Amino acid sequence: MRIIAAIALLAGAVSAHAIGLGPVGQGQVLVFPYYNAGDTLDTLIVVHNETSRPKALKVIVREADQARAVLSFNLYLAPHDQWSVALSSLNGELERAAIVTDDMTCTVPSIFDQRSTTLPSGLPAVFLSPLLLDDHPEAIDRLREGMVEIVEMGEVVGDAGELVAAQDCRALVNAWVQGFWRDDPATGMAPPGGGLSGKAWLINVLGGDSYSYAAEAFTEFSSIQQHADPSATEPGLANATSDRDDGRIEAAVTTQQGARTALWDSPFDAVGALLARASHQTAVTRSPELNGATEVIVANLGRLLDETTTSEVALVTWDDTGAPGLDCDRDPLISPPPPLIDRLVVVDRAVQTLQLADSGILAARNAIDVSERMPDRGRLALVAGPGGAADCPLENAILVGGPVDGGGPVRLTDAPLVVLSLERVTNGTISLPGSGTVLSNYGVLSRATTNLSPADVLTQ
Repeated sequence: MRIIAAIALLAGAVSAHAIGLGPVGQGQVLVFPYYNAGDTLDTLIVVHNETSRPKALKVIVREADQARAVLSFNLYLAPHDQWSVALSSLNGELERAAIVTDDMTCTVPSIFDQRSTTLPSGLPAVFLSPLLLDDHPEAIDRLREGMVEIVEMGEVVGDAGELVAAQDCRALVNAWVQGFWRDDPATGMAPPGGGLSGKAWLINVLGGDSYSYAAEAFTEFSSIQQHADPSATEPGLANATSDRDDGRIEAAVTTQQGARTALWDSPFDAVGALLARASHQTAVTRSPELNGATEVIVANLGRLLDETTTSEVALVTWDDTGAPGLDCDRDPLISPPPPLIDRLVVVDRAVQTLQLADSGILAARNAIDVSERMPDRGRLALVAGPGGAADCPLENAILVGGPVDGGGPVRLTDAPLVVLSLERVTNGTISLPGSGTVLSNYGVLSRATTNLSPADVLTQ
């Protein structure tokens, strides 16, 4: 009976236009949930057009506190082109964080024409702008961490497409200044076709560390072209479109009972449903003998849709012996041994970092120290689903999606989080014959493993 029910759910999931997560890391929208351009780290971002068709993209850099846009521009990718850019403050030497690139892929406005300064290497740098933030004494510091959104506005066809394919950047700039796109941005534009992929590296040159992750990819985001003025901060993740008469958005979500397409009232609900997980779990390493360190990045993608969004998670830990701790009425999806409910964490920033003592991997602003009862080795979980702990009630909202092609509504917890874990081990220096010594660091960045939403959230 369970197998038959699962097949029935999958059969009802077919839709011509349902936003979903890219199963192979490709899509129409890429979200890089964390960049760091502080005193010790630089972030390198690479975007690929995996198709044979020219693309028009919107690039939006957002700061970490409220996900406010601090830089936006248009990017035009030729077929099978890639674009590389760094976010850096040159280890604090620049007056504020900037984007830096020598990539000749076309942007409007041109990064080379709009440069704020020229680095000693000759590379152009464009400062992120605190003028777009509220009057805040830490406005410039807020630029050193954040997220990056890259949205396909559409595919470029006809004469305009030939300009993109030829990388005639001056002609593309002129098209906006005094040409066909100034008169009508829809000229030569077709709906987006997807096929974008991306990867980011967090690099500490002086410390010898490098951590990489793949961008979060969203498919079937829009069925219409949304080519916008280069100065606009739209389209973004909040601009998913619907081809339904009632304007509701279809999203293909996954629960323990299988895949299901449901109707959601807004892009916020649809994207929140895609990312809803009962919990996020990761290993903990802070072994003193190996200078082990762990830090966790909690990216609240809900902030890209509504800057007032907050999520609550219960911080749960186990040591490596499985010793029981305080046994609250925990989420039944979390397997034994019983967890220790350490504290509630309110994720009210776009990006929140958790550190186990002063590990120094990210040197992040406003990091929360969660080391008080953290084991040297073990596991950490962030529980966002209903019933996380009786003594630690969570106040996340419940999203309700309407049925598509029969079936009942889908109910999911509103906690649209992406959780990344960084682990570093330092073995000190090792001698190399004839070439002195080298610092022996080992680091890895991984997505936290997740538990899907509980079985009782899907009502037939």
